Amino acid sequence: MKPLDQVLLSAVLDSVGEAIITIDADSTIVMVNREVQRLWGYRDDELLGQSLVMLMPEPYRAAHLAGLARYLETGVARVLGRRLELEGLRHDGTVFPLELHIQETRTDGQIVFTAAVRDLTEHKRAERRLAAQHAVTRILAEAPSLHSVSPAILQAICESLDWQVGLLWQRDHQADVLRYVAHWQHAAVDVAAFIAQSQALVLAPGAGLPGEIWAKAEPRWIDDVVTEPLFLRGTGAAANNLHAAFGFPILLGTEVLGVMEFFSQRIRQPSAELLAMMGAIGGQIGQFMERRRVEEERAALVGQLQAAVSLRDQFLSIAAHELKTPMTSLLLYTELLERRLQRSSDANAPQLRALHTVREQAERLQRLSGALLDLSRLQQGRLTIERAPVQLVDLVRSIVEMQAPLWEQHHLQLRLPDTPVVVTGDALRLGQVVQNLLENAVKYSPEGGVVEVGVERRDDQARLWVCDQGIGIPPEALPKLFSRFFRAGNVDPEHISGLGIGLYLVKEIVTQHEGSVTVESREGSGSTFTITLPCSDSYAADADP
Repeated sequence: MKPLDQVLLSAVLDSVGEAIITIDADSTIVMVNREVQRLWGYRDDELLGQSLVMLMPEPYRAAHLAGLARYLETGVARVLGRRLELEGLRHDGTVFPLELHIQETRTDGQIVFTAAVRDLTEHKRAERRLAAQHAVTRILAEAPSLHSVSPAILQAICESLDWQVGLLWQRDHQADVLRYVAHWQHAAVDVAAFIAQSQALVLAPGAGLPGEIWAKAEPRWIDDVVTEPLFLRGTGAAANNLHAAFGFPILLGTEVLGVMEFFSQRIRQPSAELLAMMGAIGGQIGQFMERRRVEEERAALVGQLQAAVSLRDQFLSIAAHELKTPMTSLLLYTELLERRLQRSSDANAPQLRALHTVREQAERLQRLSGALLDLSRLQQGRLTIERAPVQLVDLVRSIVEMQAPLWEQHHLQLRLPDTPVVVTGDALRLGQVVQNLLENAVKYSPEGGVVEVGVERRDDQARLWVCDQGIGIPPEALPKLFSRFFRAGNVDPEHISGLGIGLYLVKEIVTQHEGSVTVESREGSGSTFTITLPCSDSYAADADP
């Protein structure tokens, strides 16, 4: 080749971003570009005329020579034209990952092979960093607490990045120090002396590698801890052949919750990309710790609330039981006194009105204690339903006729069919539902007016409704109307009494009858409550003459 052509070829090869190596049929290096010298650390005069195996670690040398001989003998190629991932051996003895692509050239009866080589070191490092991040994310997603998975996190980072030892330090907020929590080590290394030193330390901000990371709230790298004068565990590290180290803070915002540190048995140069990624992982772990703390506090609060609700339910049950007996006696004696006064010539209207008021209030307390008992039974799963055919028309008529004289300010209007409407259920409990809805209709219609009560059958469903012209219900209260102890915001508790139990009991009783309850209301325009229940199979038989 002419000198000018040689110069031009060298210039072209040197401008290529990949390392270019050409060998002859004996695997002797006949040409290299400048990238080969940079990548392997040799001068060109140290390479030219030498066997290519000098650039390979031991496992690849024999395979290369055998493959070359086989190809020259048989013409069967296994690597030509393919991209392969192998390893190279640098002048300083370090091994690095590479990708190569080999092509064959024949000229003047000679065979030469040219390989284009790309350094994969940064690519592999990025893959390992990403693998470490994914592994930590996966572990945290399934972890109940940091303590339970800290060895697994340390192991995932060590194995992904090829470090031999990892330690976790956690901040003791009360004492304001860092304490050793856990570690992981590769099975092939002995770090007993180093771990013993670590376990004995309690670190203030700025003390040792973990304390420095805590004080600055940022990752830190040390090429060789054995020669680092400020490293507090140098004797243990030297005894166990530990050299390079890096660590990062576990952060929640700007607050340091702990520190993770890692050690290698080789001296390693700092990697800004690795430290940046580890800083992100530290933030991820910090957020995990905060979420678990919030969840634990929430669980504790829920437990306290459940205990308080249980205590309240127990109190209500006891109070209702204690009220029941004296209320029964009080009502009995009040009725006896009323009868005597009515027969007595000395009776006067104020005395009768007073006794009537006492009886009304005693009946109110009796209904209240009954509602509390039913609430207690519901909470304990002891509200029983005695199922039998129930004729809704007769049930509603009897309740309305009994209650109508007590509500002179209101006009109770019945809408009942001529034919029976039969459901399967508990007559006492269904009567309680009708009674509660009627009492609410009257109570929340303080100005009086019409209260309509109706029953009808639609296909295989029985419908019962109670409609009033009262104060109505605000729209925002409707979704919570059937909750325990809920009362709408437009109710004046000084003039309209109640505990917010009645509608809750209505819904629960109707639900246990496999039915539903709905409400339609506009504030200031009254409300309509509708109960839907499945009709009994015996309806046809009951309806036939």
